[in-house]
Amino acid sequence: MRLIIPLAAFAVLLLAGCDSDSSPGPTPTPWPTPVFVEGECAFNAPAEITAVCGTVAVPQDRSDAESGTFDLAVAVYGSLSDDPPPEPLIYLAGGPGEKVLEALEFTFDDLFRPFLDDRDVIIFDQRGVGASEPAADCAELTRLDIDLLDDSLGIDDTGLLFIDAAKACFDRLEGEGVRLDRLTTAESAADVHAIARALGYQTWDLLGISYGTRLAQTVLRDRPEGVRAVILDSVVPLEVDLIAQTPASFDRGLQTLIDACAVDADCTSDYGDLEATLEAAIARLNAASEFGTVTNQLTHESYDAIATGNVLADQVFQGLYSSQVIPLLPEMIALAGTGEVGLLNLLRSVGVTNAGFLSTGMYLALQCQEEVPFTSESKLRDASEDLTRIRRWLEGSRPIGNELIATCNRWDLDKADGIENEPVVSDIPTLVLAGAFDPITPPAGGEAVADRLTNASFVLFPDAGHAALNSGDCAMEIAMAFLREPSAAVDQTCVDALPAISFVRPLGSVEFEPYESVLFGISGARPVGWAEVAPGAHARSEFGVVSMLQQLVPFTTGGDILTLLEASLPGGGAATMINTIRSRAYLWEVYEVREAGQLILFASPADLAPAPIIMVTGLVSQSQELIDHLLRPAIRDFARLP
Repeated sequence: MRLIIPLAAFAVLLLAGCDSDSSPGPTPTPWPTPVFVEGECAFNAPAEITAVCGTVAVPQDRSDAESGTFDLAVAVYGSLSDDPPPEPLIYLAGGPGEKVLEALEFTFDDLFRPFLDDRDVIIFDQRGVGASEPAADCAELTRLDIDLLDDSLGIDDTGLLFIDAAKACFDRLEGEGVRLDRLTTAESAADVHAIARALGYQTWDLLGISYGTRLAQTVLRDRPEGVRAVILDSVVPLEVDLIAQTPASFDRGLQTLIDACAVDADCTSDYGDLEATLEAAIARLNAASEFGTVTNQLTHESYDAIATGNVLADQVFQGLYSSQVIPLLPEMIALAGTGEVGLLNLLRSVGVTNAGFLSTGMYLALQCQEEVPFTSESKLRDASEDLTRIRRWLEGSRPIGNELIATCNRWDLDKADGIENEPVVSDIPTLVLAGAFDPITPPAGGEAVADRLTNASFVLFPDAGHAALNSGDCAMEIAMAFLREPSAAVDQTCVDALPAISFVRPLGSVEFEPYESVLFGISGARPVGWAEVAPGAHARSEFGVVSMLQQLVPFTTGGDILTLLEASLPGGGAATMINTIRSRAYLWEVYEVREAGQLILFASPADLAPAPIIMVTGLVSQSQELIDHLLRPAIRDFARLP
């Protein structure tokens, strides 16, 4: 999720028979043919795109006719094409436990809208997740994560608290009648077939990301009928010990980051030897923690937070997931080494916000049945024995996952059949995508899966983290071309043309170039290398921490626009005048607004219409740098076109 800051949006000022669904195990009891029951769309999505929403009831336990049902929430988006193919694209969400429907307002445009140009798209919450009922949410763990933000406990203490909170969730869900033992990938694979049948499709394509790739592989193994083509993005091979592999996966992704900085002259100049800079920053924060706040960007609740070295290392791990965050990591590390943790806490805020989009009970049920039974504490120790920097840096944080085995021992769910730990083989056309920086599902896993799928192609994106489809236009173009013609050779020309990753530079390094907007009738200067994300708006990175907006707004004054800005901010931030700056043409009044951990600087001449305005966003701690290196140069060169 990108930062929820209104700059880009504000820039314009003014989305018959019996079902034989089964999974390995007991002979299934016949169930009625699955039926789609239309209902309201109980989630936010682009209004201009038509969706048909409803539910498909599937058995909780296909071997027990008395088990009750999971009512799966389903949304069908019709293609924008006049002649769409008969196959829809069915999305298999990650996590496990991703509440994909609830998150649609943030993910739809980037991930789903492009596919609608060609075909229908089906999106659903898996059993035990989100809008599907009953859902296996663990509010106990959400509260614990918030409570731990301002504690600097070690791994043993946090692990015990996690185990106890997870057991409380298990007991509550069991008491509510949720069949946690049927939250399995095999059952979900049968659900996919049931949904497609209920909607009347004869054939379909699959897109799985992260855990969704495990689900897709299980569909290929158990219910391949009807599947025409498959996209696997950030692959989880069934046979891999994902838990034990995590430290090595992080170490590999981290080394990719270090190497990318080392060959970038600007990155090396700005941040030095990145491994040494990170080592020093972790040591500095472990010796003297820094205090700040973390904000849920949806609820606007702020929490006291302690930043330790372990927290920094964990945030580097989390940051490597996102292609949009990776360019910010060297700056985050360098700032943290000086005790400045504003950017670190802003990225932690995104993690706190995103936590609300995961049904943790479903996540743990899957892990306890299909991952933990195939690993052990000794395997965890052996896997990280030679990874000295990871063991040292992540002591006290969760990616190593030491507490998961103890948690699952108390959940006491049956071990999955051995087939859930065996490779899947298929000849259905498959496209496998991977990101070079991915810290959790390394490219080697995707290559291994592609090698044994006899009709598969593998594509590695050198600038991507986890979920390569989110990295940019190239990945989406390749995916869409594959779905149009799965049997054709994959054209990777755009991959070869991708530039090296561009790391953000300190604000003191910003250079300006002439800028002119005929739309707004202005000329001036804009930062070199920044992307125009909306008319008159430029951002230093896709993530949107530091950005600049320049416009001439007709029929209104700067004061009116400032009032509109204050009203549009979800947290209700109030503007405070902090300065005046004179240019050749105007006397600019400068206001600041603090919102969700960020600073907004707003400058406009008083009572002048049409209103020249300049807005700059960044961190609160960067206030003077934002004024000196962004706002003043923009004000100096701002002028109306003749």
